[in-house]
Amino acid sequence: MCSAVVGISGISHLEENVRIARAFEPLSEEEMAEIRALAQS
Repeated sequence: MCSAVVGISGISHLEENVRIARAFEPLSEEEMAEIRALAQS
């Protein structure tokens, strides 16, 4: 997954985006397998 920040209206938005990016954790293999199975049905 990719994302792009194309503009902000204030420093608070930038700080929030940084906080969200730092907290990001990719899905586990088990979670990905479950999503793939749901997408196939």
